[in-house]
Amino acid sequence: MNFDRKFKTFLEIVEVLNKHGIIPTLYGSLGLYHLIGQLDEIDDIDIVIPEIYAKEKLSELINIVASVGYKQDKTFPHEFFKENEQVGFELEEELKEFAGVDLSNYKATKINNAEFRELSLGDYLKFYSKALKECEDKKRKTKTKVDVLEKLLKNRRENNFAFIDSQNVHKGTKKDLGWEIDWARFRVYLKHKYNIANAYLFIGFIPEHNDIYD
Repeated sequence: MNFDRKFKTFLEIVEVLNKHGIIPTLYGSLGLYHLIGQLDEIDDIDIVIPEIYAKEKLSELINIVASVGYKQDKTFPHEFFKENEQVGFELEEELKEFAGVDLSNYKATKINNAEFRELSLGDYLKFYSKALKECEDKKRKTKTKVDVLEKLLKNRRENNFAFIDSQNVHKGTKKDLGWEIDWARFRVYLKHKYNIANAYLFIGFIPEHNDIYD
């Protein structure tokens, strides 16, 4: 079974970590399956360790996992592989910051010679709920960008013209608001916002109504 093989590999790595004074935490799909049974395929083995082993003592971590045949993934420094197996190390401090899970007071579980911590069902709910929310936020932001790009590209395909009533603009800005329009910048705005290819400004000056142009 996929779980049995993965869990055996996890215990082997834990034993080596224990020899160097590290008590890791079982995490991810493998950890959840150990609590409630398999929900989906388990791809890699996720292990939570203190942050110091991902920074100041990273070289020590590399040597520890190398002793059981794992090599570091140069693209992702906290991931290691051996044949078809992949192990990823997460950080205790990041788990606390991301999902509010503080492992400092968790008691260790011991199986054979391997000592490790486990998350509770509540911890997994916190983590996956936060991950889902971030995924939804990212999806929403991405959709906003897609909508804007589609609108811009649609506008660019159109042959847009602007017909501007100068007097209405003048009365609505300078007289009512006290603004002075920069017509050159306004033209740039029309081009970028609405992809205006040609803009026409209608002044409509009538001498006998000169007073309305003040």
